[in-house]
Amino acid sequence: MSLIPARAMLFMALCPDQVGLVWRVGRAARGEQLLPDITGDGGLPWQVPLDAVKQWLDVEAGRLHRARVCVVLSSRFVRHALVPWPQTPLRGDEALAWERLHLEAVYGDLDGWRVARDPGAFGRARVVCAVPQDLLDHLHDLLVDKGLAMGPVVPYFVQAWNRWRRKLAAGQLFAVAESERVVLGCYGRGGWESLRMVSSRLTPDKLVALAQRECALAGVSNALPMLLCAPGLFLDASVLEPDRGVEWLDSAHADQGPALGMARLMECA
Repeated sequence: MSLIPARAMLFMALCPDQVGLVWRVGRAARGEQLLPDITGDGGLPWQVPLDAVKQWLDVEAGRLHRARVCVVLSSRFVRHALVPWPQTPLRGDEALAWERLHLEAVYGDLDGWRVARDPGAFGRARVVCAVPQDLLDHLHDLLVDKGLAMGPVVPYFVQAWNRWRRKLAAGQLFAVAESERVVLGCYGRGGWESLRMVSSRLTPDKLVALAQRECALAGVSNALPMLLCAPGLFLDASVLEPDRGVEWLDSAHADQGPALGMARLMECA
């Protein structure tokens, strides 16, 4: 029996127009809340959800004092790319420059963005992502100011991939959709074979069509069902039919939007 009280935990999902919050205090107390339909007066898109978090913490931070905060970011705030393994060994700044080169080839200048990578398999292409450094700095300062400790900050695509990677067979398509962004990738026997990020106003039918098109472009076999993760997207009976060739991984909170489902997924990690 431990005589040391369990540390409070707060799991936070940041989307452009809503924030999902799940917290645990002690060994039994648990709560969750959605901050929906948040709006701002322009400026940086991530500032709007951070302002909503600040207002919430102004009221709730007392009971979460010294809590560890784990954050998952919508793909609206992240840039993803698949970077090939370099033909010559690279270290330190050279490796970072190689990764940034491929990100900027897709998204343009990313000055002021922090780049991170998936460890990947030796000799294989790896997923890299970029997040605005100002977002990370403002988030850190906000949490410290409220007496909280900043834990990991993870893109939702990465969080979803970590959760369901064991379900994927070689050559199967995996797609994560939320907040009008879709990240589609194919993972083969030795690592990632394709990865693409698309902007789209989504319905389930549009997402299925987009995934089918991606299968055709990537040369993925239709013998395996596509794995689609779309928290907050309402699924009607037609898209759930087995002959659509889709396995839906997460359709929770379809009436509320994605953020709460995203936060709950991080809590389960």
